[in-house]
Amino acid sequence: MKTRDKTPGLVSTAAHDVCVARGKAFNQQILRASLLACLLALVSGCAARTKHASADYVNSAFDRELAPPATHASATPDAADLAVYTFSQACERASRFDQDVTSAVADAARLELDVDQARSMIWPRLDVRTYFQLPLGGENLEDVQHFNGGVYFRYDFQKMIFSGDATTAARAKAVEGREKLGVALDHLSESLFLMLADRESLRSEVALRHSIQSQTAQTLERVHLLEKSGVIKPQRVLEYQYQYENSNRLYQDAVRRLAEANRALGRRLLSEGTQDIVITDLPQLLSSMEAQVPASNPDLEFFRGVWERRHDTKAAEADLFVKEMAVVDEKRKRIPTLNASLGFGSLSLSSTFSQAPVVAQFGATMPLLDFGDIKREIGKATIERDLARRKIDLLVLNTQRGVLDSSAALREAVSARETVEGQWKLITAQSAAGQKLFSAGVVDPIDLLNLRVRALESEIELTRDRTNVFKAAAEYAVVSGQGLACGPPAPTTGKAK
Repeated sequence: MKTRDKTPGLVSTAAHDVCVARGKAFNQQILRASLLACLLALVSGCAARTKHASADYVNSAFDRELAPPATHASATPDAADLAVYTFSQACERASRFDQDVTSAVADAARLELDVDQARSMIWPRLDVRTYFQLPLGGENLEDVQHFNGGVYFRYDFQKMIFSGDATTAARAKAVEGREKLGVALDHLSESLFLMLADRESLRSEVALRHSIQSQTAQTLERVHLLEKSGVIKPQRVLEYQYQYENSNRLYQDAVRRLAEANRALGRRLLSEGTQDIVITDLPQLLSSMEAQVPASNPDLEFFRGVWERRHDTKAAEADLFVKEMAVVDEKRKRIPTLNASLGFGSLSLSSTFSQAPVVAQFGATMPLLDFGDIKREIGKATIERDLARRKIDLLVLNTQRGVLDSSAALREAVSARETVEGQWKLITAQSAAGQKLFSAGVVDPIDLLNLRVRALESEIELTRDRTNVFKAAAEYAVVSGQGLACGPPAPTTGKAK
């Protein structure tokens, strides 16, 4: 009877265990499906939210940048059509919208942060290491903890020992980034100065072309009166008419080129709602460029001074130092790497810190057989180092060649300007003498007009030659390391010391 009584109990217990096991399996399947669904939702949601955030930023950029400019009452009607800057302010404004300068500023800021990152490697790190385990099969599943992990202090002795070298290399990279930013600003200031010099030349040409057009128009009216009185034959009127039409065509062409120059300058500065840009200190800057005198016989000390002043040469020196440190860093990979950590390990969600064991870990890693991996990395770093040295050699030659070429170009431009200036003085004197002879009735009106036109055309040519002198002087100033007055770039996030 007892055996019969025990049998139903054993059967019911086995059935209960089977139900419990099936329930656990079912729960695990539900948990797996839920985790998979959550993962898919997170992945798909990240892309959608990122795309939505990008679209919102683009729309806000349109609202910020393309908003209509505010109108202000002005005492003078033309004041709203002027944008007044100094040359430094114009350079600073142009640098805000220049892609090369903006990228250089971002690179310099990133490299400054790398310096702080290299300095911080002397401090230990505190990490939380955790993981989730999902049993899939096998025995003793009850002993498996789903959540496990620990809190550890981690210290990398290798990075701590060589943190000084890493900081020095990072500082050299930051110097290289700042010098590249200086190169970009030099190119921007030179380009902006050339645009302003060309615009001033076009302004003078437009004024002189307008004077020629006015004189040909007045002469044509006078010729029509002489034609009616029978003094001049009708066939000669066509000559005056041709001169008037030609002068009008040249004047309109000069006006068009001046308008294009103004639009190009406006695009460079992104001036809103303005028709003209005024640079207040441009006359002083042009005078300083006109007074630029190149070195007659540059010696070795002169070129050393040029090398010390230029930004690209300093960037090349910093790049060479970084490449040298890269070779040293690759060679250090043969040294044993030491690391240590201390913390509470094997924590589950139900554990307390008193139950968790304190774990100290010490490790050392040294390559024994790498099939030439470190040697190849050292070889690549050596190639980069040798390439940086070769760049230094070529830059020395290019610097010397650039100074000599720009000096010769400046002297040639000054000589051409002096020659044209002498011709202009002679033609102007002839025009003044022709005016006196015309008043005495000796010179024909068309001859007087030709003398006046020649004088004005010679002045236009003189203006162009003066602009060529300004351009050559600006190129010499940049090549010799003197540079042009330019505003500071946008501030960086930090400064390496």
